[in-house]
Formats: sequence, structure tokens, C-alpha cells
Amino acid sequence: MKHSFSAGCKVFLAASVYLRALTALVLVIMSNACFSEGLQAGPDGNIVYNGRGYTAVFSSEYACLSGLRAEGEELIDQRRFYRWCSQRFQPAYFTAEWDLREAVYGGSMQAEGGSVVCRVPDMGVVTYTPEPDRITVSVTNTSGAANHFLTAFTSSVTAIGHPVTDGRIVSPGTVWQPGTVLPPARYRWVLGAAGFETAGDAVWEQTPYTLTSLMAHLALEPGGTGSFVIAPCLLSGEEKAAARKDPGPAGDLELLSPRDWQVFQRKDKYTGSFLLSGSINVPFDKAFYRITGKGINGKSFSGKWQQLNAPGGCFDLQAEGYAGGWYSLEVKA
Repeated sequence: MKHSFSAGCKVFLAASVYLRALTALVLVIMSNACFSEGLQAGPDGNIVYNGRGYTAVFSSEYACLSGLRAEGEELIDQRRFYRWCSQRFQPAYFTAEWDLREAVYGGSMQAEGGSVVCRVPDMGVVTYTPEPDRITVSVTNTSGAANHFLTAFTSSVTAIGHPVTDGRIVSPGTVWQPGTVLPPARYRWVLGAAGFETAGDAVWEQTPYTLTSLMAHLALEPGGTGSFVIAPCLLSGEEKAAARKDPGPAGDLELLSPRDWQVFQRKDKYTGSFLLSGSINVPFDKAFYRITGKGINGKSFSGKWQQLNAPGGCFDLQAEGYAGGWYSLEVKA
């Protein structure tokens, strides 16, 4: 052992609230699609569009944009979302109430001309229009009452560029943090080697029921419409350098996730997982981690140290655990 050091944090494993009912409508129909040039039939009834430097996937199961990759990075959040009584992967959905006690998702999806049109019964219509350099998301509320449409993007963006009064975009140096609310405007986001710009009517924020997802939120009046644009873009060297700047001090052992607290992503009533990632910045022989505490199922973690695979000093894994309660996480090398 050349060095000995450790890092730790508290981890919260969330149990769903089973006393509240979730009213949900799940209806997915894949209509006979009339594909235009550019839109292609993908596996499992999906529709795929290959743009200039990006690939978009429209899911037949979820009837929405479910994947958007650029420069090897995935922009759409691929995790399951925590809501009142369930977890499911749903990258975009309508909800009648902002607190999401009544969620309506799914619907029919078909290609119409150069667009992918998704219709959700009694809620609204979403039209995705992909072009070589952008995707336009247009939404119409058909419910007869106010509602919301949300799209979940990954929270892994490392920096954003804020617009200024003359329309220029400042160099990205602001790190997006969960809980930040950004009003409708033009923004430039950095995600690894990928960059993308957004503009339009959406408010960019986090909801408490999607953990740390970056949400594009359209609040729609009865019969109202809203839209936003996603445009993958190339990053300058200055932008990449600014995005690599870490907001916190780097030590011998740097714990990137979780930094302070994190909710376990539930898999069933009593179990879940969380992302454990970071780096060891000095020579070391082996790395280990352990979790201590007791779950609501009455079971306790063993507290034994488990070996952590950290090739090149970097580690990234999904750690398993019990849902419900406060736990301590320790990492050492």
C-alpha cells in the first residue's frame, strides 16, 4: 500500500410512498408508418433519424424521443424515474398535475412526412421534426385543461453558456446543478465531447420525481402550444477546457458521485442502486468501498470492504443496496 486515504458521504435510499395512488394511462400503439427520406425503421418498431453528427431514436414503446446521441454521448436520460408509487423509464410524458400524482404517458406514434407524430389520448400531441442539424419539438395541449409536458435530459452536463443581451453566448463556465431553474432562452450545453444548443419555450429545471434529470418543461394552457429546439453542435477548445474544470477541489481520492447525498434508483420495493464514481489521483495498490446501515426491510449491510475496480485510477459502477433509510458510504485506497 503506497498511500492510505478515504472519502465518504451519506447516501439516502428512497422507498416509494405506497399510501398514495398513481393514476396512469399506458397505451402504446405503433401505427403503420409512412417513412420519408431521412426517417428509417429501426428495431422493435422504433424510428431512427441520422442527422449531421447525431442520431435520434423515437421509441414505439414509449411513443416519444427516447435517445439522442452525439459525439458518443447520450443526451436523453436513460435511467428509470422515481414517482409516487412506481419507477419506470419514461423519457418524455404529459402530466395533469405538477406534483405528478396523475401521470399520463404512452400513446400512438407514426411517421408523417418528415416528422414523427405522437398522440397521447386526452392529453396532447407531440410532433418531432428532425433536420440535419436540429430537432424541433412542438407540443399541443388537447386535454381541455392546463397540463405539462416534460422531456428528461441527462444531468451529466458539465457547463452551460448563458445568453446575454446582445445575443452572444458567453464561454461556458457555469456548472449546472440540480435544483437550478433556467427561464426560456437560448443555452449551450457541454456534455463530455458533445455540445448542444437549446432554444424555445421550455423552462430548464429539475423535478423532485426525476432525481437529478435536467428537464425541459412546457407548461400549457388548454389548447395551448409550445416548442423547443435541440441542436447538437461542435465545441471549441475553450469550451471543452471550461467544461473540464471541476467545481470542487480535487484531492488524492476524488468522489464524483455521490458528492453529498443521492437517492437510490429503486428496482423493486426493497432494493435499488446508485452510481459510485470518482478517481484516485496518486499511485495505489487496491481500492475498496463499503456501505453501512439498515434498510426498512430490517436488513443491514455487512459493512465489509468490497474491492473497487479502478483501472487507471478511475472507478464507475452501479452499487446495489436496500431501499429506505440513511446509509454511510466509504471509499479507500
